[in-house]
Amino acid sequence: MKKLLIFAIGAVVLMAGCKNQGQAKAAGPENGDTITVGDNDVAAVENDTTPMPMFLCYFDKEHMQVPYWSVFEEPQKSDDNDEYFDNYHQSWKLQADFRRRASLYTKLLLDQKTMVDVKFIGEQLKTPDGEDADIGIIHSRPGIPTQGAKYAFADEKEKLSDGDGTFFLLVAESYLKSRKQLECTSGEEGKPFPPSVVQQLEKQYDMQASRSLTFVRIGNRYGYGIVQFKPKDKSVWAVEVVTDGDKVYSFPVKGWYDSDTDFGWNVDDEGEYNISFIDAAFEGPNGLELFYTRGCVESCSVGMFLLRDGKLIRQEYAVFQANIPDEMTPLWKTYARQMQKLYVEQDPNVNKDYELNRYYAADFDGDGCDEYWLRDKDDRHGALFTCKNGKIALIGVEDGRRQAQLHRMKGGNGFVSISGPAGGPSYSYEVYELRDSRVVHTFTAMQVNGKMDACSMDGKPYDKAKGSAYLKSLPQETDYYVYFVNAEEN
Repeated sequence: MKKLLIFAIGAVVLMAGCKNQGQAKAAGPENGDTITVGDNDVAAVENDTTPMPMFLCYFDKEHMQVPYWSVFEEPQKSDDNDEYFDNYHQSWKLQADFRRRASLYTKLLLDQKTMVDVKFIGEQLKTPDGEDADIGIIHSRPGIPTQGAKYAFADEKEKLSDGDGTFFLLVAESYLKSRKQLECTSGEEGKPFPPSVVQQLEKQYDMQASRSLTFVRIGNRYGYGIVQFKPKDKSVWAVEVVTDGDKVYSFPVKGWYDSDTDFGWNVDDEGEYNISFIDAAFEGPNGLELFYTRGCVESCSVGMFLLRDGKLIRQEYAVFQANIPDEMTPLWKTYARQMQKLYVEQDPNVNKDYELNRYYAADFDGDGCDEYWLRDKDDRHGALFTCKNGKIALIGVEDGRRQAQLHRMKGGNGFVSISGPAGGPSYSYEVYELRDSRVVHTFTAMQVNGKMDACSMDGKPYDKAKGSAYLKSLPQETDYYVYFVNAEEN
């Protein structure tokens, strides 16, 4: 698989498919010099030695990870990165500090009032083939490894609903003891800021607002939202806004500009700046601390806002490539070798002549782990396999006459059938029921002239009438779009 490396450095973002041009040292509009960007004031973060909250990406209880966003080697200042080095280094330092203290993070905030105990169980750095895993990517398939710190629930019985890469805030107890958590009250989404707030920002930035949105009230004191300005002097800006009574604090973000009708901040945002979601808010010894996620079509950013010395500071931890369409779990070389071996062992005389080098991967049984369907280049000989935690098992084999079908789930089980002519008027069936990446039931049948001749369930003879009913009750064919790719294209 081609490596995609993304360095998310403060507001300086190198991001595939995203036109975000937030500046670390932004000049103001040509008619004014009032815009200053808080990202370059990293002292407020560096002077606090308390372990800062991190963002844990959750798919299921076996895929809980703080994904890494920066290389491990400390960056060095150079002429090429001088302008943005402070933000670059601070982003690296946040990750480096977290890696050193990963075991101190023992609380996962599920919502404002609920947290569960978790434990650090190690790092994931390599793919099953021993190569470096990706950095800076949230894959759409949990089985595709990215570099990061792995966590598990302290209580093995704890379980959340499986997600698609949901972020939760991960915190150390020392952080919670030194801060007061503030309640965030939603319900104001879509309402504009009061005219006095908008007018104050228009005057400050010497620009005319085109839209404003409030999002949340924080601790019955603060408010958070955004104000977007109309394009001016061939540039476009939006500001993140925090209010405290009559006080208004803002952080400006510059967008990309092609014309007064063609501009934006991210891919397919249609010229509207995306608001951030406030995951949690705390009042600390140095002031307000907000932690946010900001989702876009092809990316997701995480970070924090700090109110310090009359300024709103944004420290962006990372911008991850995310929401990757039609992503398929790779067929790792080490897996492919094991699968080929199991396939040949099933029938050495026949299967040794075929090479399973084309594959399709999907989660047939809904347990969060993909199964694999492999085929030879002739598209007639193939095999299906389960794969969980690197353990591979053969499901069934296509022999050139009998072909596989994937069925919809039923009763919590996935279904795979392999059927085809067996000579003369005979037709054979094999049905495999899957749960938790293993075969839990195997049904075989032989029909002659369309009537049940013999059948078995889990290797034991089965009543013919029941066997006929079983076949008729099979779920419909799955609506997966099945397509095979060459393994070497990983």
